[in-house]
Amino acid sequence: TQKTPLSTLNRRLSALRKFGQFGQKMGWLKENPAITNANSNSLVKNQDQSTKVLSEFQKQLEKEKVSSSTIKNYLSDLRHFLSWLEFS
Repeated sequence: TQKTPLSTLNRRLSALRKFGQFGQKMGWLKENPAITNANSNSLVKNQDQSTKVLSEFQKQLEKEKVSSSTIKNYLSDLRHFLSWLEFS
């Protein structure tokens, strides 16, 4: 797997922030999720935190009685997204 240069990753994150601003302007979002730029240290920390965050998200979905197939799909989508952020 070829790693994405940090500058490319940060450009993509910038695009997501801008899209979030647009979503706010259109009334689709109350808040911009504002994903901050990455640096080489944050990528390593984020890999460790991703597992914990996904686990907590799964627990919350289970409390909300979301179907197991929906939970599986959500987690899969998030793992792909996180992988794309780090390695696409």
